Amino acid sequence: MPEARRKTAEISRKTGKGRQTTSQAVGYLYPGAAAPSLLIDLPGLANFGVTHLSKTQVARGFKEIEAQARFCEFSDCSHLAEPDCAVKSAVERGEISASRYLSYLHMLEEIEAARPY
Repeated sequence: MPEARRKTAEISRKTGKGRQTTSQAVGYLYPGAAAPSLLIDLPGLANFGVTHLSKTQVARGFKEIEAQARFCEFSDCSHLAEPDCAVKSAVERGEISASRYLSYLHMLEEIEAARPY
């Protein structure tokens, strides 16, 4: 999204993680999406606050995952370890960005970690 013109930095070779380069939350309207979308730069956040959502709701928030999910062998596929998962296959083929899939996985981990015992 070039019009955002946000300062960026290289990913750390030591940790494999990005380096914080911004300090203020900023939102950008994303005109290229099929539906009105907003891209938000939220610097310094470790968690996004998705624990109130179901895993299915999180998957629906990733349109590319939702589009491929209908091709999974199981209708309740969570796209984690199930066989014949169309989402994981699409990631392997490069049709779904690995970073987007990792974001999806991190959100599922956040939900799982917040579950009561």
